[in-house]
Formats: sequence, C-alpha cells, structure tokens
Amino acid sequence: MPSSSETEGLAEYWQGHINCWRTSGETQSAFCKTHELSYHRFTYWRRKFDEAKRGRIYFLS
Repeated sequence: MPSSSETEGLAEYWQGHINCWRTSGETQSAFCKTHELSYHRFTYWRRKFDEAKRGRIYFLS
C-alpha cells in the first residue's frame, strides 16, 4: 500500500494530466495515446477527482 506522500504524488501527477486533457479538446482515449498514459488509470483518477469534487470521497487534504 502506498504511503500518504506517494498517494499525494500520484494524485498531483494525474490531476496535472487531467487538467491538460480538459483544455486539450481531445477525447480521453486520444489524449492518453498521445501522452502514453494508461487509459484505465486515467479514468480511475478522473472519477476519483470528480467524486471528491462532489463530496463523495475524501482522499486529499
């Protein structure tokens, strides 16, 4: 299990990519291919951030 600092690092990494995707105009799939990202991990983190924004989960301080 990753430590909290590792989890925070992963969250920052994926949040950066998701922010870039939102302004890119690309589909998620195309963005992941362009940036050599795992589509499944990308969607996992995007859903996590969306749920956190709606107040459903709390994993970031």
